[in-house]
Amino acid sequence: MKKMTLFSIAVCFTLITTAQISVSGVVINDSIPLESASVIIKNSLKGVATNNKGEFKLEAKKGDTLSVSYLGYNLKSLL
Repeated sequence: MKKMTLFSIAVCFTLITTAQISVSGVVINDSIPLESASVIIKNSLKGVATNNKGEFKLEAKKGDTLSVSYLGYNLKSLL
């Protein structure tokens, strides 16, 4: 079976309020942006899909864990 390369994610945090932060970043694999990757807050129904440049933005609480998935890749979770 072909080995899958884990993709990386660049995440920037910007404070909006004391309880919420705006999380944005780019989902990439070997410098190639992944379009339509799912970025979901773990243990919630809140999430977004990346755009055609692999970019995403969503509101989260401090301490939330993001799960990033894409067809054919292993699930990756980030704090």
